[in-house]
Amino acid sequence: MAETKDHEDVSEEQVKKIKTGDIRVDALVGLTRVAHIIDGLLEKELTKYSISRSEYILLDVLKEAGNSQRPSDLKLWLHLAKHTITTIINSLEKKGLVQRRIDASDRRSLQISLTPHGWELLGQIMPVRRKVAHEVMSCLSEEQIEKMDAGLEALRVHLNQYRIENESHETRQSNQMDNSKGV
Repeated sequence: MAETKDHEDVSEEQVKKIKTGDIRVDALVGLTRVAHIIDGLLEKELTKYSISRSEYILLDVLKEAGNSQRPSDLKLWLHLAKHTITTIINSLEKKGLVQRRIDASDRRSLQISLTPHGWELLGQIMPVRRKVAHEVMSCLSEEQIEKMDAGLEALRVHLNQYRIENESHETRQSNQMDNSKGV
């Protein structure tokens, strides 16, 4: 796998010194570090196509979700703030990769969809993503990859539920504060 200048090699001895002894903390720290390294590798490849990782992920979500989504739905898919979604959409629209349309079923809403150029770019990037995935995962057996995938899916489901519960709790607290102020 190609080395990047953005990430220094860390020796196994240095990693052992960082371990806390709490497997959950160590696993989360390790997951975060690995994700950061993979993000750097993907970002490096994506710059060849003049697209950021965030822009690519939004395009990929549009493709996976059936090509057309409201910005509010993209916010839920990507777990990003509304203004961040708007910034990414604006950038992609300037590049001719997505278009905004009035939602036919609700004229107050917009739909964001891929343009033919957006579909073409995704077609060019998919083999690159596959290459990076195979290089990154080359040290793991099929069984390890399947277990990791199952674990990550369980974690994703848990975190989605956690996020929903916390947002509901925060909304209830905000409403209680508003009610106590007579708002």
